[in-house]
Amino acid sequence: MAGIGWSEDLAIGVAAIDGAHRELVESLAEANSAFDSGDVRAALRLLRRFLSAFANHFAVEQRILAAAGSDAVAARDREWRTSQFVFAAHPLEADDVEVLGQLLNCANAWLVDHILCQDALTNEKLWPYPWLDELVMAGLVVDRAGVRVVDEGRGGVHVTNRIAKLDDPLGTTVIFDRPIWNGPGTESIIPANPHLPRVGGTIVEADTLEGLAEKLGIPADRLEATVAAYNAAVDAGDTAGLTPPRSTGRARPFPVRQGPFMAIRLVAGMTYTMGGIAIDDHGRVRREDGTPIGGLFAAGATTGGLEGGDAIGYVGGLTKSSVTGLRAAEAAAAELGRAGSDGSGVGR
Repeated sequence: MAGIGWSEDLAIGVAAIDGAHRELVESLAEANSAFDSGDVRAALRLLRRFLSAFANHFAVEQRILAAAGSDAVAARDREWRTSQFVFAAHPLEADDVEVLGQLLNCANAWLVDHILCQDALTNEKLWPYPWLDELVMAGLVVDRAGVRVVDEGRGGVHVTNRIAKLDDPLGTTVIFDRPIWNGPGTESIIPANPHLPRVGGTIVEADTLEGLAEKLGIPADRLEATVAAYNAAVDAGDTAGLTPPRSTGRARPFPVRQGPFMAIRLVAGMTYTMGGIAIDDHGRVRREDGTPIGGLFAAGATTGGLEGGDAIGYVGGLTKSSVTGLRAAEAAAAELGRAGSDGSGVGR
């Protein structure tokens, strides 16, 4: 089973939050290790400890967000209830080795799906909005050396996952100019322009690319060369020839040439998880051979198979939760009805 472990790269610089995150990561890592060694009872005990710690941490975060007036509290509550469905539907038992393995895999299947300002790590008002997807798809994303690192045109989910996989996941910055800020920057549910600066998000500005690079700590000659090559490709309609290529199917690339030039340091932000427990079309949890496990259902963000992959398929967290939740509920009700009508009792 893929293991996880704490490293200082995961720290956000807030001692209380970092301590709680470290406890969660280490609890899950211990459970993985026990399962891999064949000590199923220990893995079960450690998974229960992880779930308890996670529940406590989630409650604390919700109180912080509520006190800050965040609009995310209700949505997070809904996602939380969905994620708990599978555990409520089937009590964890030491002899359920296959189910335990699937639940551990689900807990390890962390994926992120939208791009946020790095200030969101310490400013709750910047999570989960505003997304910076539109700015990224119009401009270009560079690393600390001033070099493009991702195909921005494939959209926010793709870019976020690529950022999260970098050796330096906090080392990327989106580069854009005033026309992009006043155009795509205003085009979102809660757009970066004007929401980001209103709630304390940092936007770096300079009249020249050289000045912008200096403020960002990026080599000016490299950033200027990267932007020049990008602009030339946009003008020629040949962004596929860039390294990495820049696709145009989802979003039109904009040239970056009209000052003031602007930049926002990026961080990958998780609004819900992709990947998880395999289910059939009725929400029944499947074994590795594809057969359903009786009495065990999963829905929403606990499930996998609908999203991800190289194309980063994305259907939306609430959409997936609504559809798979309804399908699972209908199937569970039908199964319980059959159990009651044949005299065997309701439930398992």
